[in-house]
Amino acid sequence: MNRGDATQASKAQQAADDADASLDEGLAPVLEAWAHASTDASLVDADAAACHASTPSNGWLHAAVSDVGAAVFARYASCRVEAARAQAACALLTEADEDASADDVEDTDRRERLQTACAVGRRGVSAACGWVASALQDCAPKLLALQNENDPVVVDATLEEARVLVAIAGALVADDDDAGETPEVPLAVLAAARLDPQAGAAVGSVVGASLQLVEATHAASPALATTLAWFLRRVAAAYAAPGVSNAFAGCPSPSQLARGAARAAVAWLEAWPSEPQTARGACLLLGSLASARRGALAGDAWAEVQPLVQAHAQSLTTGDDSLTRAVSRLAPERRTDLATALADCALAVDASSSSNAFQSIIAPIESVAQQACTQQADLELVLALYRGVATAAAAQALDGPGATLARRRPADAVARALGPLVDAVSTLQDATLFQRCASSCLSVAKDAASAQLPYASRPAKALLLQAAPKCVALCARGAFGREDEDDRFSDLGSALELVDRLVSYDVLVVDEEEEESESPDGVGAGLECLSLIVPNLDEALLEGRSAAGARFFRAVAAVVDVAPDRLLERRDLATGMAQALRFGAARADADAARAALHATRGLAARAAADANYHDASAWLAAAGGVLRPLLEHRSAVWDRVDDAADAVLACLAASGCASRTISTEAAQAVSRSITENAPADLIFDLEQLDSAGRAALSSAPTVPRALRHRDAR
Repeated sequence: MNRGDATQASKAQQAADDADASLDEGLAPVLEAWAHASTDASLVDADAAACHASTPSNGWLHAAVSDVGAAVFARYASCRVEAARAQAACALLTEADEDASADDVEDTDRRERLQTACAVGRRGVSAACGWVASALQDCAPKLLALQNENDPVVVDATLEEARVLVAIAGALVADDDDAGETPEVPLAVLAAARLDPQAGAAVGSVVGASLQLVEATHAASPALATTLAWFLRRVAAAYAAPGVSNAFAGCPSPSQLARGAARAAVAWLEAWPSEPQTARGACLLLGSLASARRGALAGDAWAEVQPLVQAHAQSLTTGDDSLTRAVSRLAPERRTDLATALADCALAVDASSSSNAFQSIIAPIESVAQQACTQQADLELVLALYRGVATAAAAQALDGPGATLARRRPADAVARALGPLVDAVSTLQDATLFQRCASSCLSVAKDAASAQLPYASRPAKALLLQAAPKCVALCARGAFGREDEDDRFSDLGSALELVDRLVSYDVLVVDEEEEESESPDGVGAGLECLSLIVPNLDEALLEGRSAAGARFFRAVAAVVDVAPDRLLERRDLATGMAQALRFGAARADADAARAALHATRGLAARAAADANYHDASAWLAAAGGVLRPLLEHRSAVWDRVDDAADAVLACLAASGCASRTISTEAAQAVSRSITENAPADLIFDLEQLDSAGRAALSSAPTVPRALRHRDAR
């Protein structure tokens, strides 16, 4: 067949349209109807009873739904495979974008329909899994025959057929993992296997046929490899549970699954290093093997990834074999993913066996880091690797003789290197390279604070807290901006997230030789970071980037909750922050406005308790900043009225109104802080607010008592 042939292209387009119509118009209503029947509460209860070795009470209903469910599923699956072949041929013949073929895993609508079809198919596990296993077994020789196939349409159609079959198999035999939870064997599948050995054997044949497909098609296509990696992540986690595979005759053992998956991941990285989705899928697969079932698969996976461990080390020196060259070709983001995956595998092994496999991962990185700091070369690569190490967290959920030491190793490694790397980046002369490396330093600090700080040794905590403000300072030198303007807000978001993590984990590191007041602590480091961020904020940024603005106000609220007095002690920082908070209180974004009001209330309440911080003009201006949007928008601020009332009372208390009632005089003072020429209706509104306030709080007429009254309420 030839590309651009109008007749062939027209036929392919018609076949693709017919396949879509069959799925969308013919099968979709049937699937939805039987999905409701398949998830009936009585059937779910029967599944639960079967899983607990009880006899279900409504076998007749299960049998009726089973027969029809299997038939509906088989019809859907066969139509979906034919649609995939037609769409692949159409994309090739019409020279369409190669991503035009819908992806069941990534496309939301089709993925939802796939999940619906598989829920129906699980009512007839034996027949549904039998159909899928047979289709996978038939597909394997087709894939092998592609080595001698010259027709590109046949090649693309066959690869797409295999990819869709694998997606169907994964959705059928394992629960959806998109919510971030550990995939499990579906209740209906487990119940069917315990009631009928043939159903269990059919499930085992699906898993076994899929694993055979993996072994036979390592370099078939990046799209197929990506889907197979997704399948193995899902199935290895679900079927590696102790005793689960025993219920499914013919199912590979957990060790076989782990070893096969690890070998496949290494092969995919070697074959497709320039395909970002495939490389990321392979790395995620390795990471999932490290953490699945509390590290039970880590030993098997570690044995199979030794060639990759060696390639990782040699890629940083002078290695030249094919796997080493492939690792060297990975993009920086994928080198980060690979470092995380290998570190997770090593740490899981260390946690269970008290070994030090992690050393084989970190030693080459430390060696090249020393050279990078001295020669100012390969800094981007080194920072990408350390970011991967900073997010390695497999050992944190594991128990074992070496778990305590394993949890500390990533944080200690990052802490040792981050300070010297920051110093090296600060001397770079190339502005573009400096900004990229500064952003990477900030990402390393943020990731380490998020994932590692609670587990770090005391010296490592001190080093991380000292390095964090330096990383923010690097980005502040360029106003958190790079060539692409969006990166400014990305870096700003990372800096604010770092502040939140430092303040949330309020760690105080005290050495025996130091005074406590001189020791590094999380709040102090967070305030130092905040002092570098605030000068780079402006109304356009906070208004135009609602996510960045909301994160800033949440970070300030977190600081105020933990240490308002320490913030007030830094007058310059408190002044700049107060201006930003006044702006934040007027935001349309309710979350940002409430966070700003919460922070304003916390600062003012702390100031009210200490006469040293009483400043009538400043706090009346703050109260005016809170009241302005309320009075201008009136009914449109229902989502923040209570927060605003708390903030206004606290500001009045901090202004020195400690012994007088909430009077018209105070209201007029507030109105003058809003504008020198306050319109009459604004003053009237304030007087009405004052009158209502005095009536509502007649039992607590003074500001401090009113504030305590609201707290108690």
